[in-house]
Amino acid sequence: MKKLMFTLPLLAGLTAVHPAMAAMDGNDIISLGYAQQHSDRAGTLHGFRLGDNHSFADNWGLNTSASWTMKDGGDNGESNLVSLLTGPSYQINDMLGLYAQAGPAFFHEDALGTKWGYGYGAGLQITPRPDINITVGYEGSDFSSDHTSGSLDTNGWNLGVGYRF
Repeated sequence: MKKLMFTLPLLAGLTAVHPAMAAMDGNDIISLGYAQQHSDRAGTLHGFRLGDNHSFADNWGLNTSASWTMKDGGDNGESNLVSLLTGPSYQINDMLGLYAQAGPAFFHEDALGTKWGYGYGAGLQITPRPDINITVGYEGSDFSSDHTSGSLDTNGWNLGVGYRF
């Protein structure tokens, strides 16, 4: 319950701040891509990542993303991992940028129920053309767990293509 009380205001704040930043003079890169995560307990989960990078001051910006990976069936039933991450981005030059992120994550498995934790990530944004962006990143999550049948902590990668508005 404490995590829920922390997460809801955080998400509400991000939702309120981002449209105000979008109204500022800047650039937005909206990206969609593939995400893959692995945990000892659930195995490999596949899904997607939706991201937005908003540049607002010189080379600095705010990178926000939502990832959802899943695995159907298995001994433990269906598994889902969702993370909502945000953090700074820095554009090194016209073709290369870096980002780092952190935020809430939850893991749901039919046999286990729902566990809350935190997610984190970092990656590169490559801009081969002024309006096209390729995102390559690492994403992980950490869950406090009291079970004995494998770790819930995850790590994986994502690859996306974006368009600059």
